[in-house]
Amino acid sequence: MVAKARRVKVTLADGRTFDASLVGSEPDVDSALLRIGAEHLPVAELGRGPLRVGQLVIAVGNPYGLNWTVTAGVVSALGRTLQGPGTRKMTDLIQTDTSINPGNSGGPLVDSSGRVVGITTAMMPMPQGLGFSIPLETIKAALARINQRREAPPAGISLGVGGMRVPIDPTLRQRLHLTQHFGMELLEIRPGGPAAHAQLKRLDIVIAAAGEPVTGPADLQRVVRRHQAGDTVTLSFLRGGMLRQVTVVL
Repeated sequence: MVAKARRVKVTLADGRTFDASLVGSEPDVDSALLRIGAEHLPVAELGRGPLRVGQLVIAVGNPYGLNWTVTAGVVSALGRTLQGPGTRKMTDLIQTDTSINPGNSGGPLVDSSGRVVGITTAMMPMPQGLGFSIPLETIKAALARINQRREAPPAGISLGVGGMRVPIDPTLRQRLHLTQHFGMELLEIRPGGPAAHAQLKRLDIVIAAAGEPVTGPADLQRVVRRHQAGDTVTLSFLRGGMLRQVTVVL
């Protein structure tokens, strides 16, 4: 919304309006960082702990120009992937049944205590009852990258890999005492990218990143989005019937 704007204004809850300067934006996570000339502003409390399916959430926004509209619902699912504009995919989304209409996008999604747990980003025109929000941790990582003027890793290719979800051979699972049934098989390794530098190879099957299970591309993207350029991420992967680990510099 603001990446190409010539002029941006911010209106506060008390009615005051300020000219804003754009510090930076990350369209892949529908986020921007603005600066205004105001002091001693109240700040929203941020959520603590993971969300749960069935948890009550509240969306605040300005649908159809109706300012400060509040709607409530529950978390329907976590970790959703949604096709964005063009070829871009939005991953690790929070799915809710909260009523989200045009004008809600960019508003906070809060828990029953008023703590921010995400930012609303999209709605499905049909059927009704589907809304999506970007998780708080993804937003925090994106804003940190903007604030530090560091280049954000491109969505989906920050490790320089492409792949698909595949089942792990049951015999191998039993021998290595693995509990998960799926991993991400690497089908593309971008020359000169982080994965290539770490000597990952085609047909390696990634099963964990930064200690979190990886069962497909969306899981890997979710972990990487929480990091910044220059960070290191430890990957666990299968190669030749063996469980291996490697540290990748983003």
